[in-house]
Amino acid sequence: MRRSQVQVLYGPPNIKIMYCILKIIKSANGVDLPVVLLDTLGEVWEFENADDAIKMAEILTKNSDSGHRYFVKKV
Repeated sequence: MRRSQVQVLYGPPNIKIMYCILKIIKSANGVDLPVVLLDTLGEVWEFENADDAIKMAEILTKNSDSGHRYFVKKV
């Protein structure tokens, strides 16, 4: 693969890939609703490391007494 193709596929090297956590909530009519988790300042809770985001999503899923599921998504 030529260098120019790599830049098109993956973007410039100075762009950071960030990750957020989605909470999946079942609505009253049974539809899954994705909700982006926010931090204490009301901004999207972002992680620089996919492993950290995955670990947190796993912890949140295990501790959910309402059966909510949590997934990691690239921002």
